[in-house]
Amino acid sequence: YELPTDNTKEFEIKEEPKQEEQKEEKEEKPETKPEKKLEGSVSIQMKSFYYGGKASSPDISSKTNDTSKATVSYKREGSASSSATIPTEVGNYIATVTLPENDKYAACSATCNFTIAYLPTPKDGYTLDATKGEKGYYKSDVKIIPKKGFEISYGDRKHYSNNPIKIEKSMNSISFFLRDASTLEETAVIVVGNVKIDSTAPKVIDMTGDGLYFGDDNGIVKGVVNDENIDRVLLGEKPVELKSDGKGNMTFDIPVERKKTNVTFTVFDEAG
Repeated sequence: YELPTDNTKEFEIKEEPKQEEQKEEKEEKPETKPEKKLEGSVSIQMKSFYYGGKASSPDISSKTNDTSKATVSYKREGSASSSATIPTEVGNYIATVTLPENDKYAACSATCNFTIAYLPTPKDGYTLDATKGEKGYYKSDVKIIPKKGFEISYGDRKHYSNNPIKIEKSMNSISFFLRDASTLEETAVIVVGNVKIDSTAPKVIDMTGDGLYFGDDNGIVKGVVNDENIDRVLLGEKPVELKSDGKGNMTFDIPVERKKTNVTFTVFDEAG
């Protein structure tokens, strides 16, 4: 910068006026709302089945969404928890299917109910093979034989076989299960109550059929018999009074004459 001289013309430095800042008007773009998708629809059907049997996959159909992307869950009625695995225990269940949204349709879901039940006990599903006696007794071991085409398991569901169950002594109840051998569908527990077995004949103590026995001073021969379920003794065809000897045996009187006499008596237990 040089100081002015005689040859320098005077000049004035003025500040150039500022241009007004042009305010950019913000263009208010109209707010674009996402296009509302149409409502999707789906249906689901699940067949009920019997315990132990094979479950069918649910039948899912939709005209709006892709069923290949379906997610299915199962829960017991009244329960808050669910699972992606088809249940196997007996009960009432709800199946829920959900399909994801696509470009046109919103996500959608549907439910259906199904049941897992025990196989009804088939008619004549089993037979009791035994010799029947009196008063509800069996005079032999009892065999429980499953119907043809079925298997049987005694006490629990772990030992299915087509072999009969053999019962050798009296029991208040017998519990077993039947299973269809082809479908593996199982029944609820089957209970046969009050099975009474007496396969042992009463025993006559200290007497044989060809023995010779003498009466006491009163002309009485004392008979002694043993059986858990002794019922009656017939002397000829006449019943006689039975008394306990306190040792688990029953006694009865056999009146005899002074001369040799053949006597016949018959001992019956409750099974006859």
